[in-house]
Amino acid sequence: MRLEYLDPAQLASNPGNWRTHPAKQVSALRDVIDQVGWAGTLLFNERTKRLIDGHARKELWKGKGKVPVLIGSWSEAEEKLILATLDPLSAMATTDTGKLAAGMDLKPQQEGGQRREKKPRADPVQTSALE
Repeated sequence: MRLEYLDPAQLASNPGNWRTHPAKQVSALRDVIDQVGWAGTLLFNERTKRLIDGHARKELWKGKGKVPVLIGSWSEAEEKLILATLDPLSAMATTDTGKLAAGMDLKPQQEGGQRREKKPRADPVQTSALE
């Protein structure tokens, strides 16, 4: 596998993609990317020329520049298996609520150590559902 930065408009969506992305999720995803930038990649199969993971990020970022893409080479059968299992396997993880609470100090800091107060979101972002 290799990492490249590509125009998302050039990446063909996968017709077997079974995930849908409601507006609330896409809005949360946009907010996170705007706040911290890209912290992950799209996953693309160079053999089939289809996207495997990152369909919402692809649509969100069209016309805004290149995105990080992890490129691999898998057979049709392997691609289908990855597409079918990648998100469900991630969803099987459990939550250590203590570590989550300890690590969720999300208030951005200003220069000099002062904290900026941000207006709370009307609906909390559930980062595990971002894609």
